[in-house]
Amino acid sequence: MWPWEHLVFGYLLYSVGKRAVRGESPMEHETYALALATQLPDLIDKPLAWTFDVLPSGISLAHSLTFAVPCCLLIGAFASRLSMPTAGISFGVGYGSHLVGDSLYPLFTGGEAATTFLFWPFISRQPIERTAFLAEASRLFADFQTFLATPRGQAYLLIECIVVALVLALWTWDGRPGTGFLKSPREVLRRVRS
Repeated sequence: MWPWEHLVFGYLLYSVGKRAVRGESPMEHETYALALATQLPDLIDKPLAWTFDVLPSGISLAHSLTFAVPCCLLIGAFASRLSMPTAGISFGVGYGSHLVGDSLYPLFTGGEAATTFLFWPFISRQPIERTAFLAEASRLFADFQTFLATPRGQAYLLIECIVVALVLALWTWDGRPGTGFLKSPREVLRRVRS
């Protein structure tokens, strides 16, 4: 999945879930934690695999349950110690949504669900050639553009645009949480503590 798709999927799950369970919209600090977590597996794995040749692929270490579960538990404990347990929950939802999204994404682009990466290093992927980060990202984006030129890709793009528009409407209805950084630092601290 692309970064914006991870963010949209994670926000949708968290906002709808929080409304269903607590009848509330996401708070500022929850949205920050969620946004970070929806991107974190790629921020760790992609550079370590593509640029530094430390990992066998761009979906290995941080995409595995052996890393994700302890990471989410650690962040959850840290957030609780800061008296912000819901930030830990939103982090876990964001991280989990990333893994679910990467598992299901191939179904939408013409392949099969992928789950073996969740069990790395016990089930390993073929190593990839070391390449520059931007070169690999450009190659993947070119492949995505080729996919979008197909009828299936155009249907995918239409559905994605509708989902993004609906999630933007939901985010607006929630009060646009996560935009507090646009305000003064004092206002951000006040909102995080509330």
